[in-house]
Amino acid sequence: YIIGVTNTTTYNFVGITSPSDTHRASWDSGSSLPTTPVEGTEASDEDYGNISYSDDQRWYVSSTDTYTWVIFRFILNETPSEISKLTVSIEGYGFGFTYLEPMCVQTLPGVAIWNFSSNSWSTIGNLNSTEGVLEESFSENIEYYVNQSGFLFLRVSISTDYAMCEEEGKI
Repeated sequence: YIIGVTNTTTYNFVGITSPSDTHRASWDSGSSLPTTPVEGTEASDEDYGNISYSDDQRWYVSSTDTYTWVIFRFILNETPSEISKLTVSIEGYGFGFTYLEPMCVQTLPGVAIWNFSSNSWSTIGNLNSTEGVLEESFSENIEYYVNQSGFLFLRVSISTDYAMCEEEGKI
């Protein structure tokens, strides 16, 4: 009989190369933010290296379009019913805003997680223009954010230094 022991697994981009069939990072841009977790151009090997560790080596994407974003796809080993706590963490600095004519500023969600229940993005938060960490944990309704195949999607509008997802399994 053991009390207080958890089985924690961390998912990140260490060792991931392009093309990836497991965890994947991709970017895209357009006149509006994506309404689904559609994956665009996959990260290069160098980009994967930049987001693998908290080391101030960042992946920055830009475009002349109104919106630019990155989609992180993680594939977890557990099904939602086997997870007691889910934590997502993004390190970087924000550019979650765009300037629109004439002189108006629209705030964009810097980090969002795909909600399989509502089929929409749920905003987690934003990072300002200085380096920081945005972390969010979920211990209820895990099935909203991880589907039965173990997929979890994050959409970010920040310059990313490190991206990870951590699950604590039920024992």
